[in-house]
Amino acid sequence: MKRKLVTCISRGFVAVVVIFAILLFSPAKMGNAATASATTIDPKTTIAELLPDDDPNTKIVREALYNGKKYDGNPSGLSSDSTFQNVINASLQITIDTPMNDYGPLMKIANTLSELNLHQQTHLTSKNIPEILTAMATNRPIIKTRPAAQQPVGVDFSDNQLDNTQFAAMMAAMPLVFSKEYGGQIDVTQNKITDFSPYLTYLNSLGTPDAARKVNLAAFNQTGTDGVTLPTQKITGNTLELPFSFFPEYREQSNQSAFVDDTNGKYTIASRVYRGDEDYFNNPENINETHQVQAGDGVKTALKTFTLVDLDDPNTKPPVDISGINRLDASQAGTTTYFKQLDSEVWGELEYAQKNMPSDLTGALPDKSTLKITNIPAGSTAIKIRIIVLNSSNYQNAPFTGYAQTYKIPLEWDNPAPQPTTPPTASSESGAEPVKAVTKQKVVSPIRKIGLYQQPTFTAKSRSRWYPRQSRTQRPMLKVLGYAHSKNGLVRYRVKDVSPGASGQTGYITARTDYIVNTYYQTAATKIKVLRGLNSYTNRQLTGQRRHFAKNKIVRVKRLVTHNLTTRYQLPNGQYVSANKRLVIRVK
Repeated sequence: MKRKLVTCISRGFVAVVVIFAILLFSPAKMGNAATASATTIDPKTTIAELLPDDDPNTKIVREALYNGKKYDGNPSGLSSDSTFQNVINASLQITIDTPMNDYGPLMKIANTLSELNLHQQTHLTSKNIPEILTAMATNRPIIKTRPAAQQPVGVDFSDNQLDNTQFAAMMAAMPLVFSKEYGGQIDVTQNKITDFSPYLTYLNSLGTPDAARKVNLAAFNQTGTDGVTLPTQKITGNTLELPFSFFPEYREQSNQSAFVDDTNGKYTIASRVYRGDEDYFNNPENINETHQVQAGDGVKTALKTFTLVDLDDPNTKPPVDISGINRLDASQAGTTTYFKQLDSEVWGELEYAQKNMPSDLTGALPDKSTLKITNIPAGSTAIKIRIIVLNSSNYQNAPFTGYAQTYKIPLEWDNPAPQPTTPPTASSESGAEPVKAVTKQKVVSPIRKIGLYQQPTFTAKSRSRWYPRQSRTQRPMLKVLGYAHSKNGLVRYRVKDVSPGASGQTGYITARTDYIVNTYYQTAATKIKVLRGLNSYTNRQLTGQRRHFAKNKIVRVKRLVTHNLTTRYQLPNGQYVSANKRLVIRVK
């Protein structure tokens, strides 16, 4: 029997459906507001008549129509004289990132859209979100030349500070929006969602694997970290043993109504101990413009199987230790790697080897269905486990959609409970605090509003200033001088403002990676787009100017090089340009 343990991302992982119940919104419960706003409009009505220039909200929607794209990617070509029939025929993808306080004008045209991108909204609620989605699904015009346009193909509500209640309302309305035939993608990246069970409940309601696989969720980079609290578990000797089915994503792994593995894609579930530290899949640098996580070498580090040996490799010398299978070590501070279960084929090979060639292995093969969490710090009142769910097409190096779900498990220790050998943190939760430390200086930029404080424990009194959210080209540049901890153990960066024209003010900022990113790219690219004018130079010190690239110019690059605290992209001709994200952006 061939005894090879695969190390690549499993193609056979199947996730299952959460049993959590949520209160579903039926059309009757949503009231008549959304339905009334989506009634049939005379096709000859012009945009100027439909959206008169008498309200800021109508202006926002009208501009979105003008700037929208047809379902085929071409510009909308619409103007104030265009008719509602023109809007129908375009089957538009529109983006609205100007805050609205009344979504009535949007609901008038919602049922014509093939994709709605709604960002930076401050007035979305658990009431008007279902109304907007219901308006998209009500009285949808039939376009004979494009049947798929009968249903929306994309709903993007990223960057709206949505919470769990609003997300649940959104998922409850989805059966009205997506047909089982066409499905679609739901994008809620960069919000405050910590409970994704309504999404799994929605998938389960679709009834068939074929329908479920057509609905994908992009939901990385959430600011919330609390997660869902599961039932209290008893811990014995610093070790906690749980069936994988204890976690909703694993619960009924054989049930394919939620996640399916077929020729059109592959799904992966993996887990790790969570300490409040972010990881590859939640790092904004690894999330592309369509809010998918880039595949590549980083994934190989961030996602592994519980064993990484190949008994057929001549460099592998038996015996091979298999005691780490299905085991997470809570004492490994800073580890952000997710571990996947072994697939059935590999498990069968291990069982064969243990029975027929026991000298090749050391350690006992654990129970296949049990997850063991070892070395939990004495005195911990709870531990957090994070489950990652990833979906990609079966194309090589295809990016991922998916989400990361955090679970908090309260702990009950045997009596007498062991005493901690070091003073516990204020929360006394294993995995509740960031452990990432700064080992070298670097330059970072905030992507959300943050404060600069004179003490690592943030208070209004110690705050020196706010850094408001800025456009990419205007983000502040903060040199990291070192790190410190708040009195509750949270990691802070000690920084100096090195932005162009800045006074060099120093202080402390958050180290959370959903608020802070590297100012300079840390990964290679093949092409970059110029954002605000860029010069090339003969050397990496950026001296000896050779050429100027205008804004929006696409430039081919060969490799990434470092220079002190910064990075540069080297061009095919050997010249260098800055890899500062204020100046350039990677493109496909």
